[in-house]
Amino acid sequence: MKVPPGGRMGIPRCGGMHGARSENLCYDCQTLIQSEKQTKALEQLITLVEYNLTGERRAPRQPYVPPPPPPKPVVKGGMNVKPQ
Repeated sequence: MKVPPGGRMGIPRCGGMHGARSENLCYDCQTLIQSEKQTKALEQLITLVEYNLTGERRAPRQPYVPPPPPPKPVVKGGMNVKPQ
């Protein structure tokens, strides 16, 4: 399999084709889990360094939630079904 430029971008070579219990035994998944833990620890460190430099702690990022779609307009009219 050819590796795309920039690496596999977080996808383990096994493709996650095993059960959740055997994920800890998979060497490809272990490296992915370790890199995710390291990324999370670095983000916490960056937050603490910013707090020490500025004295203000930034608010945690909230996931983007798109606004709900606008309601469909109610169209009045149509066929006259009343008996005449």
